[in-house]
Amino acid sequence: MKTVRWIMAAMMVAGMAQATVETNFFADFTGSQASPLTATALDNGTAVGSWIRTTVGTTSTATNGAIRLDTNSNGYDYTAALGSVADSSAGTVTLSYDIRNIRSAVSIGGKASEVLVKDAGGDVLVNLRISSTNSGANTELAIDTTSGFSPLSTNLWPTYSNTNTEPPTDWDHVEVVMGASGVDVYLNSALVGTNIAYRNTLNQDITDLQFFGTGTSQSGAWYDNVMVTSTKVKETYFYAYFNHSPDGSAGSATASNLNAGTLVGSWTVEAVEESYVTNGIVAWDQGLYTNLATLATTVDLASNPVFSYDVRGKRAAAALGGKASGLRVQNENGATIINISYSCTASAGQLRVWDAVASAWTNLTDNLLGNIVTPPSVI
Repeated sequence: MKTVRWIMAAMMVAGMAQATVETNFFADFTGSQASPLTATALDNGTAVGSWIRTTVGTTSTATNGAIRLDTNSNGYDYTAALGSVADSSAGTVTLSYDIRNIRSAVSIGGKASEVLVKDAGGDVLVNLRISSTNSGANTELAIDTTSGFSPLSTNLWPTYSNTNTEPPTDWDHVEVVMGASGVDVYLNSALVGTNIAYRNTLNQDITDLQFFGTGTSQSGAWYDNVMVTSTKVKETYFYAYFNHSPDGSAGSATASNLNAGTLVGSWTVEAVEESYVTNGIVAWDQGLYTNLATLATTVDLASNPVFSYDVRGKRAAAALGGKASGLRVQNENGATIINISYSCTASAGQLRVWDAVASAWTNLTDNLLGNIVTPPSVI
């Protein structure tokens, strides 16, 4: 039996709970001794979360419980993957870190070091930049807005010598508080920006931090005590966005690869068939594929849980209801409590739910997008 290829970009189960504070990421870099600085060395100093190194600065290093991200000419680029999703629409998310700039440019914005907060789709929500002029005497903290970088404060320490191989004793402490309506920024405990609009508001599920130095401008800075915490009014039981699942060809959507892109919960793949992952999207491919997503904790239906996912069909049937793919929500005994069916033609998609009382499918809508051959940008 052949079934539709089901393209999924993100999947979440969440429910209401009492407000709790969760540490989503924490790195104090104790145990991160290394030069040049590798992702493994960073992981050794990271209690919650993990690192991906895209470009190593030629003089980047870790020593004495701090990291120096620095470059001579080729830029630096490190991504910190949160240990769990931080949802700024469900409560408050706070990013904090210690920083000390080490390079000066002719004008502000040159030789800049940036800290980017990214969502599950890879879009930038917040971008903070530090840069210096006047031989390091003038240092500015700025935030990227829709109209360019806007200065927040110049009340920072002057640049720390870029020839010093030991971390500084004096730091600038940056704190970014992100909520549903906007962003507040604190520098050394002083409020320097309030209710600033997100750089991109499509998705407020925070999953990654990017530490980026402008390439040919020879940027560099010391960092320490990087932390992300979230105060939640809802609990996430399962969250998969597949951004860090390795890309591959047919048959590559194995449990280990799916788990690499799953922040909360885990996967069991009973029959992978031709399923694969590409660009943060998983395609359940034709054949009798079977995949089980196990929630991190049991969901109490009294918490009014919400199950959400993005979906798009690839193989068109002659009529809606044909070549259907199903998604079943099961209880702890393995019994199906919700059974959802998705199918599509070339021009429309259909969503149905099984009515156990009537022993028949109930049509929910025929007004979904039709099939698409390549991984979609619209789901």
